[in-house]
This record gives sequence, C-alpha cells and structure tokens, in this order.
Amino acid sequence: MKELKDLKVGDKVIIYGAYGNRDVSAVERITKTLVVVKGNKYRKSDGFRCGSVLFNSDRIEAPKDEEQKKRIELEYRKKIIIHRIRNFNLNGYPIDVLEKIYIELGGN
Repeated sequence: MKELKDLKVGDKVIIYGAYGNRDVSAVERITKTLVVVKGNKYRKSDGFRCGSVLFNSDRIEAPKDEEQKKRIELEYRKKIIIHRIRNFNLNGYPIDVLEKIYIELGGN
C-alpha cells in the first residue's frame, strides 16, 4: 500500500466523502504538502481536505490493494445507476415497454 507522501500524479486514491460516500479518482497535482484530487486540496500529512468543516471533512486514502479499488469503483457506479433510474421519467413510454420493464424488475 502506498502512503500519501509517495503518491504521484495519475495514481488512484479513495475519496471518503459525506454520508459514507466513497469514490476512486486520480491525483491531478502534487505539491510539497498537498495532494489535489478533483480540484480539491488534501493534506499529505493526514489526508483530510483543506478548509473543510470538521464534522463534514472529506479525506483521501491510498487504496490498500487493487481489489479494494475495484470494489469501491463498482459500488460508486451502482449508486450512480440507481440514482439515474430513480429519476428517469417513464411517462413517455408505451404500456408494452413499461410492462416489459416491470416484469424484468420482478413484477407479476
């Protein structure tokens, strides 16, 4: 496992955000004391985001292994898909299409 001080531009890190959200993203820039990911600055010393509120502070961490990184990427993708499906407007579809979707989702 890499430590934050050993990261290079392009390395993948895990971002721990609010409400238990996790995401994997690439390092954009490195300075002497900071790591920049998705435009946000994180301290190399502890991984916490600079300027964030204590009770809601994002942090980064180097993945422990490839399996953890893949698991978190799939978890994040699943959340995105569920969110998009939940907000999808089905009113314009004909009833036969809606019935096929309903059956596919486990309906009678």
